[in-house]
Amino acid sequence: MKFSISSFLSNTSIYTLILTFIIIMAIINLAAIFLTKFTKTVTINEKYVRPSRRYMKYQFSDEQGNTYQLTDSMYLLEFDSADDYAKLSIGSTYKIHGYWFRFPLLSWFPQVYKLSSI
Repeated sequence: MKFSISSFLSNTSIYTLILTFIIIMAIINLAAIFLTKFTKTVTINEKYVRPSRRYMKYQFSDEQGNTYQLTDSMYLLEFDSADDYAKLSIGSTYKIHGYWFRFPLLSWFPQVYKLSSI
C-alpha cells in the first residue's frame, strides 16, 4: 500500500488541514510570547518611526542602547501601541512589559506591548 498526497487530500478535508495549521501556529506564537516575556524599567533615550513595507514600526531605545519595538498583541489583548508611542517622552522613565529578543540578522527587536510611566 503506497502513500500518496492526492489520496490523503481526497480523504481529508482541506478545511481540517487549514484549521490544524492555524491552531498549531497560534500555539507556537503563544509559547514564544510566554517563554520570552520580560518586565524592565528603562529611561527613553530616543524614539522614532521606522518605515516598513506596508506600515510604520514604532521604536525607541533606552540609555543602555537597547532598541525596542512597540507592538499590538492580539494574544495579550493590547491594541494601543500608537497611543503608547505618542505618550513616550525622551528622558522619562517607564516600566515596560514585553516579549521576544533581538536578532539582528532578521531585524527582530524585543516587542513592548505595555508601558507605564514611573
